Order: sequence, then structure tokens, then C-alpha cells
Amino acid sequence: MASRTEPLLNQDNRDEGHGLVEFEGDTAPIRSFADFRREFCIESKRLWYLSGPAMFAFISKYSLGAITQAFAGHVGTLELAAVSVENSVLAGLSFGVLV
Repeated sequence: MASRTEPLLNQDNRDEGHGLVEFEGDTAPIRSFADFRREFCIESKRLWYLSGPAMFAFISKYSLGAITQAFAGHVGTLELAAVSVENSVLAGLSFGVLV
């Protein structure tokens, strides 16, 4: 394993709000509301970048289940029961396995 000569927390690697960087160092002390707002925007941008795709997948998965169940209700009661079992049991089981 190669050794690093530069420190991990380097103040020269600061992000000035121009997008995501691979490494930016430690957060500077917050001394004013403008500093707080700048750091809040930087961290919020990072969180949305990481959680946005997961939120989209979550909403899409459950929306698709709800739409399928609504259309199965128009076909018949047996089909609606089958879709309801799939949505509640099998989808819940697959979610439980992921956790």
C-alpha cells in the first residue's frame, strides 16, 4: 500500500460552491450566516446528488405497483386479488431481503 505524504485535511482543497469535487477537506469554521448558507448549499447539493436516484427509484417502484393494482381492478376480482398479494407479500419480502 502506497503511503501518502500530503495531509488528509488540507484547507487548499476547499470547494467554493462550483460543483462536486472528489475531496475538498474539512469544513471551515462558520462565523456568519453567509458562511452557514454557503456550507448548507454545498452539503445539500451533495445529498441530492446521492439520494436523488434512490428517491426516484423508490417512487417509481411504488407508483408502478399502485397503477398496476388500479388497472387490475378493472379486469376482475381474481386478478385484483393476485396483484394485491404480489404487491403486499412478494414486494415486501424482496424489500425485507434487501434490508
